Amino acid sequence: ARDPAGFAGGELDRAFRELHLAPGERDIFYRYAERGDQSVYCVANAVEPGSFDLSALGSLRTPGLTVFAVLPGPWPAREVLAAMHRAALSLADRLNGEVLDRRRQPLTAMGFQALLDELPAEA
Repeated sequence: ARDPAGFAGGELDRAFRELHLAPGERDIFYRYAERGDQSVYCVANAVEPGSFDLSALGSLRTPGLTVFAVLPGPWPAREVLAAMHRAALSLADRLNGEVLDRRRQPLTAMGFQALLDELPAEA
């Protein structure tokens, strides 16, 4: 979040719904595949332990979010990473945040390409 107060829970809730993210196991949000119940990627609270208090989401403030996936998933790895990237960019735009890499530096186009290059070759 660019705002030192963090992201507001009500805004998170709206953004999550618009991106078709649903609350689920471990009190984090999941983007499910169109068919079936397998998750494509997840969004967790950046504050340990990563869960959201769903009963008090409206009053939550958090400094950040973590977007991650477990591979293999229902889609090819490159598609999962691209979907996660689009979601992260959308959340950052809607919530006045920025997308950071694992070193907490802004994720550039070159950085995103490096992530794609790290993925195993698809069969």
